[in-house]
Amino acid sequence: MNFLFRLLLLAISLSSLNLAHSQIAIDAYSKEIKALQTEEAIDAYWKHLENLDQKVLLNSGNIRQHDSISLSLLTRTALLFEIHGPKSYKPNNTVPLLNIAHNWNGEALLAFWPIILECKKTGGVINVFGGTYPAYELEAISLAFYRYSLSNQENKYDALMKQIKVKEDKPISKKLVEIYNKDLKLYQLREKEVNGKWFIQSFKDSKEAETFEFVTMSNGLLYVKTGERIQKLNLIDTRGKSKLFRIENEPFGWVYELTNDGYLSLKDEQGTALINYTKV
Repeated sequence: MNFLFRLLLLAISLSSLNLAHSQIAIDAYSKEIKALQTEEAIDAYWKHLENLDQKVLLNSGNIRQHDSISLSLLTRTALLFEIHGPKSYKPNNTVPLLNIAHNWNGEALLAFWPIILECKKTGGVINVFGGTYPAYELEAISLAFYRYSLSNQENKYDALMKQIKVKEDKPISKKLVEIYNKDLKLYQLREKEVNGKWFIQSFKDSKEAETFEFVTMSNGLLYVKTGERIQKLNLIDTRGKSKLFRIENEPFGWVYELTNDGYLSLKDEQGTALINYTKV
């Protein structure tokens, strides 16, 4: 790898560290990726994205910075596929899988899903990464939206895979930039009222120390809040002494059922309770 290319990669790394306070530089990324004219240069860029994931993203100082860098990495992976095609991805490449493993934005993971499907066509490491495909990939989506683990629930995989709808109305990279800009606006909202607080339970029989809340934000809308991350909730039904809420753009058809006395359950598309949460 020549000296000028090393300087380019260093510049990309430094720009990533400032993403929490800026926009995703998609035009600059496109220009950089179009300039990769050889297989060696493309392979080096993939390696660089892997290094950014392991050495920059995983050492980011706060949640906002982490999420911004993560969305930037997803965008660059998408651009590699869009500009150089699936042939730029090799069977031993773990970058797209690291992308989804370290991203907590469910909408971004759904936008990125066609990349995962392309990786599956190529085969290789995706078939065994984190378990037999699609265990790892579905786990990422379930945890991002609901902090619910699908571990050892292989009987659900086929039905859940059919629920994920791929929209090809615009380039994936553009969708990811729109999601990033949406995130920036969410960070500007202020919390007005807490409407309930419960312990996270990724598994049915284990209560975690971390909690989540239903909160009304300064725009008057209801969100589920986990740490500093929020996701919009839509009221979809009222049943006697309870209300059903669905996270906006959630793919599986799962809902939260909240009773008038503050008890909360996560229910699947068949109405079966997956988790009965413990109130804080």
